[in-house]
Amino acid sequence: MDNRELILEAILDVGEIMLIGGAEVNRVEDTVARMAMAYGYRKADVFVTPVAIVATARDGEGEIHTQCRRIMGTSPDLKKVEACNALSRKLCREPMELEKLRDVVEKIRHIPPFPAWVPFLAYGVMSGSFSLLFGGGAADAFCACVCGLLLWLIQWSCRRLRMQDMVMTLFSSMLLGVAAVGMVSLGIGQSADKIIIGTIMPMIPGLALVTALRDMINGDLTSGVTGLLAALVRAMMIAVGFGLVLWWWKGRGYQDRIPVQNLTTAQQILYSALPCIGASASCAVTFHVTGFRKYVALSLGGLFGYVIYLLVYNSLQNPVTALVIGTLFVMSCAELIARVLKTPIIVVLVPMLIPLIPGGHLYYTTVNLVQANTEEAAYFLRLVASEAGGMAFAIILETSLTQLIFRIGKHRRGAGKNGGSYEKNGQN
Repeated sequence: MDNRELILEAILDVGEIMLIGGAEVNRVEDTVARMAMAYGYRKADVFVTPVAIVATARDGEGEIHTQCRRIMGTSPDLKKVEACNALSRKLCREPMELEKLRDVVEKIRHIPPFPAWVPFLAYGVMSGSFSLLFGGGAADAFCACVCGLLLWLIQWSCRRLRMQDMVMTLFSSMLLGVAAVGMVSLGIGQSADKIIIGTIMPMIPGLALVTALRDMINGDLTSGVTGLLAALVRAMMIAVGFGLVLWWWKGRGYQDRIPVQNLTTAQQILYSALPCIGASASCAVTFHVTGFRKYVALSLGGLFGYVIYLLVYNSLQNPVTALVIGTLFVMSCAELIARVLKTPIIVVLVPMLIPLIPGGHLYYTTVNLVQANTEEAAYFLRLVASEAGGMAFAIILETSLTQLIFRIGKHRRGAGKNGGSYEKNGQN
């Protein structure tokens, strides 16, 4: 294997790390192509799917080199995605020797994750925060926190046993449903609804949903549709797992027994401030995001996005419109933050969006189905579909407008004549 082949192999290693870590397909394709061009290849064609990377590059002598890489599963780690993004920026400015490149790639591959106790606590904080955010009391938040800690332990054990992800999701949902209704039956918690909703949120595949939508926007329909279907199937497994438990407990009084409090908009904002910050920050921890400035930015972005949602909802009494406007605000903030911090947008976007995901309505769809409340189930199902569609529309609209604006700017600057950096091409 000559030097050119070894360079292409090292470049594909970077792409593999990014794809496994949760990067969008378009970002992986763009990064691999840019790095190949930086190392003297005249042309590079890269095709990426969630399960494979194929790269064909033509060198200065006209010789064609092709390599492919099979991707076996994913393990979201945005810290590695960010490190690969920084490496590609550096290489586009000044390519390094092959041996040094391989050493750097291996260092990125083996970046140590957070100590186990950090994501363990983050799962608890995230579940407790969402329980409060959806109207639970202190006792419910405590029970949701316990369920979140239990969720991390269950998933850690299942991964050690190499259990398939969908089966692990179904198994986790059933066990956590039993734990939630059990704590209510023992008098520890007051509302099984609020406990379960808080526990559902860390399980919702937010990263997969957002990357799938962004892949579809960028024209990668195969990857986008595949990722979207996988995320929907996982959401279905969550609903089925909790649904089986709720069906067993049907009629035993373990539904929501806390009346909804009529709070003013200002009171709602104050009540949701800490839970929003806790949810966004703990979500970032579960994806291995690092950097104090990022945590400050994404926490405030998640809070302000939820505040915008509350203001619009209380004014119009329309949750779909409120979600669309809130999502547009979060997307715009994420684009700005990503460019200021020179980090991939996905690093800050998902934690900022997580407070807006309608996990509560997903739960109420399930509970009404198992209780045979057909009309209520249909109502919540339509609501969930409308809210999810509204968020998807907002993501597509904002991303499309941003790409259009940067293309116009690139055209006006004449950057197309000389290639340029990530910033010139609208990539962040």
